[in-house]
Amino acid sequence: MWAKEPTTVGGNLREVKKLLEKESVLGYPPESLVVPAGPFPSGDDQLMLVASTMMMLRLLDAGKNEPCVQYNTVRPMRKAISNQCMASLNGQTVSVMMRGTTKLITSTCSTNGEWFERFMLGYHKRVGDVSRPDLTISIEVMVALMVRFDRLWLVGGDGPSQEKVLFPALFAISTYTGGLRGEETPLMDLHATAKHYQEGINHPKHPHVVMALRGRFINEVGELEHLKPLAVETKLGLKVGIWFKRMLSWYEARGVTRGPVFRDSRGNRAQAGRYELAISPNWSGCKS
Repeated sequence: MWAKEPTTVGGNLREVKKLLEKESVLGYPPESLVVPAGPFPSGDDQLMLVASTMMMLRLLDAGKNEPCVQYNTVRPMRKAISNQCMASLNGQTVSVMMRGTTKLITSTCSTNGEWFERFMLGYHKRVGDVSRPDLTISIEVMVALMVRFDRLWLVGGDGPSQEKVLFPALFAISTYTGGLRGEETPLMDLHATAKHYQEGINHPKHPHVVMALRGRFINEVGELEHLKPLAVETKLGLKVGIWFKRMLSWYEARGVTRGPVFRDSRGNRAQAGRYELAISPNWSGCKS
């Protein structure tokens, strides 16, 4: 499966041949120095069935951007099997080595073994990756987008059409100015954002708006609240504060004080894709 480079495999083969040649001079049989390659047991100790399922079946599933799914979509199957193994009775027999704050755990799960590690490396090399990096958005394009949203807000009046403009616009400007990834922005919490709004706007030296994020974050334990200060208005004209004020006023008029800012019809936290689809049609004509 190309886990090792061809030059590495070729070099190992040459060294083994040299070893056998020198060994024959001394009159020793080949098996005295070379470790036998088998026989292997008849059972599936290395979880080759999992490997073949990943390679021949899971990889053929339909992909989002390509005809078939990519390596990083298939890879979590190995993690799932490893977690299941560690949670089983067999996984409770592992030993733990500790020194200070360092901890090492020995695993009996075959998906953590050398064979499966080599398989995953070769598998990745064979299928490759299709990289689709996000396109950068210039400040000029972003300003043009927000000008368009502002016009739509002013002509939309009150009602459902206003909601369809408000939240995609707020999602776009808060994600851009906050330097956030798309899945982080829906963590904005209404109560915490409203609580800190006046405090930020009325700051004597540096007026700002507070974007309060509440939820679970990578490498942090439990549900936390992060307060992210944003400029009320950037030097090039992104009016962040206006959209925060419009959002708070919109919820206040409806008597809503708690929960996520970005929510679905049931009041649950919405997915980022909901607003990405709403923003996309407005890119047309926004040129830098």
